[in-house]
Amino acid sequence: MADAQTTEARNNWISILNIISDLKPEIVIPAHANTNSDFTIDAVNHTKDYIQFYEEALKSNKTSESLIATLKSKYPNLTFETALMLGAKVNTGEMKW
Repeated sequence: MADAQTTEARNNWISILNIISDLKPEIVIPAHANTNSDFTIDAVNHTKDYIQFYEEALKSNKTSESLIATLKSKYPNLTFETALMLGAKVNTGEMKW
């Protein structure tokens, strides 16, 4: 999320995910896949849901610590801790990217 620092950037990302969904791919390889990934359209849907939730969470969480806690409560199985921390720090203004 460090690369999507504005609402516009996040909305553009969602638009791209919608295009991917419209193509109805049989296999999807997400950027942060792990060995448990099923490589289906579910990855696109998960990413879209995550971005939308992130956008809403930013409105009420002004620190990275609070944002991370909110994200982890909704998505307890997140596996890329470094990306989570960087994105939260950048999007709350605690760190420049």
